[in-house]
Amino acid sequence: AEDGIRDRSPSRGLGDVSKRQLLVRERPASVGELGALVLEASAIGLRGLGPPSGPGCRTGRGSSVAKYSEEELEARLWRLDQFQRTAFVAACAERPWPLFERCVRVTGQGDVGVLRRILDMAWSAAEEVEVEGMPGAQEAAEAMVPTDDGEWVFEMGYGQNAAAAVAYAVRTWLADDPQEAVWGARQLYEAADCAAQQSLAGWDVDAAGTESSLFRSRAVQSALEGLSADLVEVESSGSRDWSALRARACEEGETWARILP
Repeated sequence: AEDGIRDRSPSRGLGDVSKRQLLVRERPASVGELGALVLEASAIGLRGLGPPSGPGCRTGRGSSVAKYSEEELEARLWRLDQFQRTAFVAACAERPWPLFERCVRVTGQGDVGVLRRILDMAWSAAEEVEVEGMPGAQEAAEAMVPTDDGEWVFEMGYGQNAAAAVAYAVRTWLADDPQEAVWGARQLYEAADCAAQQSLAGWDVDAAGTESSLFRSRAVQSALEGLSADLVEVESSGSRDWSALRARACEEGETWARILP
C-alpha cells in the first residue's frame, strides 16, 4: 500500500466502506490501508482547514461549519518541524483513544497497556526525549489495528482508526514526513464519519443532502474543531512542552467519545 501499513488490495476508506456495511452488511477493509485513499472532497464539500473561530471552537446553531482540506493541512504541516508534527499527530491519536478502549472491551482484541506505552513514546519523542525502540513500536501499533478476518462488530471500526492514529504518530517521528501526519489526522476524521453514519439509521447513501448531514453532524464537527485547535496550538508553540496540548486532547477526547454511538 502507498502508506506502508498494509500491502494488500487497493484500499477503501472506512467512511465509504461503512456505508456499504450498513446497506449490505459488507465487512470493511482495514483502516491501515487508508494511506492510498484520497478523500473526495468535492463529494462532501470539504473546503479549507482553518483555525478555530474562538476559544474551544464550538460549532453551534448559526455559527460557521468547521471545514477540512488535506491539501491545506499538508501545506501547514510542511512549515512545522519534526517535533511539532509528531506532537500534532499524538494529539490526534489521544482524541479517539477512548474508542480503542471501547473496542478492546467489546471484542477482547488488542492490548490497551501496550498501545498506551507506544503513544507515550511518541509524546516523549516530540518533547526531545531520546526514545529507543521506535521502529518496533511502529510495528506493534500496526499489529493492533483490527482486521476484517472473522466476525465484524461496529466497535472494530473505532479500534482501527484509533490504533492506526497511534501508528501514524510513530511513523511521523520516524519518517519526518508531513504526509504521515496527514494520514494520522485522517484517522480522527474517519472515526467521526463512521460514528455519524451509525447514528443515521435507515439513511439512503444516494439521497440528496446525506453527505452534508454527515459532515455537519456533531460527531464530525467536534472532531474537526479539535483537530484544528491542536494544529493551531502546535503552530504557535515556542517550546517542546506539550503537556497542555496533551491534557486538552485527552479531556476533549473523553467528552467527544461520550456523544458517539
